[in-house]
Amino acid sequence: MKLGLGIGLLANIAYDPECDGELDMTDASHLFPPSTTYLGVRRDAFLRGYMYEFIHLLAPQFDRNAVDAALK
Repeated sequence: MKLGLGIGLLANIAYDPECDGELDMTDASHLFPPSTTYLGVRRDAFLRGYMYEFIHLLAPQFDRNAVDAALK
């Protein structure tokens, strides 16, 4: 018998239905104002592969080519 009770607040980006399917999710976005995440990168910075992946996770429309184009 599994017993457990917990409540957590997560951003939508932190919940993956495939990985977190055993958790129930209730949308509470109507309770909170929208927020914006900003990411700053220096134009002369050398970006490693994991940095491109991180940017792509935050903003899927930015692949490696789009990031490079934006930094030029």
